[in-house]
Amino acid sequence: MWLLSPCQPVKMRTFAVHTLRSESRCKELLNMILHTHAQTEQKFAVFLWDLIYRSSGQMSCTDLRTCQDFSLQLQSWGMMNITAGDLWEDELKMLLADMEKQRQQHEKQNDGAAHRSVFKFEGLMKTVAEAAMSITRTVVDAQNGERKVFMEHIKQAYSENVQICIKWHKIIQQLSHERAVWFFPDSYPRSWQLDATEGPARVRNRLQRCHLNIGRQYLMSGAQLKLDAVQNPDPLSYLFEQDKKSSTSSVLIERLHTNEKIQYMCPAKVITPATEVPGELLIGESCLYFVADVSMLETDLAEMTAGSLDVSSTAWPFENVKEIHNRRFQLQERALEIFLLNGKTYLVAFQSSKRNLVSLYP
Repeated sequence: MWLLSPCQPVKMRTFAVHTLRSESRCKELLNMILHTHAQTEQKFAVFLWDLIYRSSGQMSCTDLRTCQDFSLQLQSWGMMNITAGDLWEDELKMLLADMEKQRQQHEKQNDGAAHRSVFKFEGLMKTVAEAAMSITRTVVDAQNGERKVFMEHIKQAYSENVQICIKWHKIIQQLSHERAVWFFPDSYPRSWQLDATEGPARVRNRLQRCHLNIGRQYLMSGAQLKLDAVQNPDPLSYLFEQDKKSSTSSVLIERLHTNEKIQYMCPAKVITPATEVPGELLIGESCLYFVADVSMLETDLAEMTAGSLDVSSTAWPFENVKEIHNRRFQLQERALEIFLLNGKTYLVAFQSSKRNLVSLYP
């Protein structure tokens, strides 16, 4: 009876009619159902009338024909006579109103039972959810701890590898210069430049070997041979080919993130006679740091360790800083010159408003 109700979709109602017609004991089943209650037969007839005469526009011709044949079959069995007319309209409204009233009464009577059924295991669900959250939190914390240990191991190994490479470069230079035991004249620099270390009265008297890194057309024919050394590999350079992607800047950044609290940072440039190196100046608790945007791949490590300024990444402990003076850069008061106790100086240029902020820090 519920399947034939106008509250159901038309497809569901036609499916119920098809099912009843295909049943071999259709007549016996209908007799048993319709005689259980006096109102049941009335509901069945009204719902079937509504399906045939009011919902015919929503059915296919085959379904409509099936419903009509089913109505004629019921009439031949003497169970009911369904004909077109307006009298069925009032009965349908009364039945629907009565069904709605019964539904509301049923919901009201069973509301408490439904509520108890729904929230019967609420305490258990809450306990299970809290236990699951606790286990998930424990697992996540354990994974984060393992991941942190693994990342620290990678950072430490990476940093140690870069530092070892730098030390080996220094050892190779100490043992392969022009007065050392193993001298390689084909790859050793043949030109000279002033060392970055300053003496008294800011005088630079010391020279150091270097590659010119200028075009061959700018030199006289007799001096062009000095440029050939740049084309030859350095001694034992093949040992460091797999480490060319290492960067002292990235190693310094990782060390700052784990061991040092940065109080202030700003974009800056380290100015040298040969180039301008962009990067960031960081003020820590015990050091000044400059981290360049370019990596060691773009800097000649041999020149860096031979005595010139290391501008790829460097740290200046406060106890090693002798003086800091304001300087002009590009006709603007936006630079600082840092004097170290070892005689080296660094000219750091800022944006127009950043120098004064840096000067406020001790």
